[in-house]
Amino acid sequence: MIQPEGAAPAEAEGPPNICTNPACGVANPPGERNCQRCSNPLPVAAGTLLHNRYRLEKLLAMGGFGAVYKAVDTKNGNREVAIKDMIGNDRRSSPSA
Repeated sequence: MIQPEGAAPAEAEGPPNICTNPACGVANPPGERNCQRCSNPLPVAAGTLLHNRYRLEKLLAMGGFGAVYKAVDTKNGNREVAIKDMIGNDRRSSPSA
């Protein structure tokens, strides 16, 4: 799962994280990974730097298996990339084809 570099999620600062669930829409504290009201996964904030390399630009899509973000690879000429944040901790539990 995507986790910002540096501070632990509970210590994160910034604007509230709005739930993308149309039936919810609650503003959650910065750094929360799941909505406090409906438990849906929350998007990661734009500007988050992953692995001191990938800077998230915006959320492209969010679904049942995770979220996809537009990002730039800061160590490769700011090349645009897509980053997928998988929901769940155990990748082995994914359905197999």
